[in-house]
Amino acid sequence: MRPITRLLPEAVRTMPARSETGQPEVDSTFATNRAKHELAVCLSPGEDELVNAETERGTALLREVLAPQTAELAVRWLAGGGDRYRRVDSSTRGSRRPRTAVPPLSPPPPPAYVEAPPKGVRWRNTLVSNSEMCALLNGLAGAGADNTIHGVNLLAIDMPYERGGRLHLTEGGWRVSPGFEHYPAYWVTWIGAAAYALSAGARLPSRAEMDALSEGAKASNIDYALGDAAPVAEPGSGPNTVHHRVGNLQVWCADGPRGEPSWAPVTRYLHGAAWNTPGTREEVRRLRSRHLLGASRGVGVRLVRDRASGAGRPLEDIADRLRTWVTGLGGHDRLADPDRKLISVLSQTDR
Repeated sequence: MRPITRLLPEAVRTMPARSETGQPEVDSTFATNRAKHELAVCLSPGEDELVNAETERGTALLREVLAPQTAELAVRWLAGGGDRYRRVDSSTRGSRRPRTAVPPLSPPPPPAYVEAPPKGVRWRNTLVSNSEMCALLNGLAGAGADNTIHGVNLLAIDMPYERGGRLHLTEGGWRVSPGFEHYPAYWVTWIGAAAYALSAGARLPSRAEMDALSEGAKASNIDYALGDAAPVAEPGSGPNTVHHRVGNLQVWCADGPRGEPSWAPVTRYLHGAAWNTPGTREEVRRLRSRHLLGASRGVGVRLVRDRASGAGRPLEDIADRLRTWVTGLGGHDRLADPDRKLISVLSQTDR
């Protein structure tokens, strides 16, 4: 992206970053359980002029570098949204109070691995929480593993609060939005999920194992019932139960589709139902996958252990594996090669 960045004027490149306080002015933009009747963009008059000027500049650049037919298509896409938005002065923002976390009725049970189908697999009783993922991110950063490489987020997405961001990267490191410590972590990539599993002496479940776990389970927190994820502890379930076997969040799987072309990025399955998806058995089992760098507000991390596992890898070792993989990214002719190498690196308990 650097050549493109150089084309931008200094005013755009130096626009102030969003606040790192974690407290939004409004939390209604992506509250998907509310009806939406219009789109409004909050801009001051000066910002509005800057956006318009850069749109015109961008369309001129497109016409210079693209074939005429392609350029006109791109220009229509770039400039076509102006009549669909109502511009609002940014000073009018904040008319609604931000969503605050609903405190769990009781602290979540300590992490434990319990017997559940299929036979021979022990499941962690709760999804990985924001506080646990935050500790991993800070630990890996302290060990020298950067979350961001050339602008690409490897482990987790520092998403703004308005889009459900509960993990925030500040000058002092990662932290959790107050009150959301015991909520399940989302906006986590497959890489972040696999790295956490390796640190915990566990692994991600296979799609077949998730099918067995979810068979006959009653779905909880699905279809926008709450408008967001619920705490990791399901009311009425004890420490020896797998909480939210279906619902609350979908989860990353260890395996993915077979027969993907070598020139394409590797993907991994997602399984289950989430707060923002239907909870039917057909939807739970529907085949879907995403690239290792993908992330979503509806996908979290569930862990399993085999009988022989249990010793987690030190964060220094995981950071070293990630750094070695990043160093070897160059020189690949096929997109699948570095992806498969990374899967191997994060799936081995010993090297």
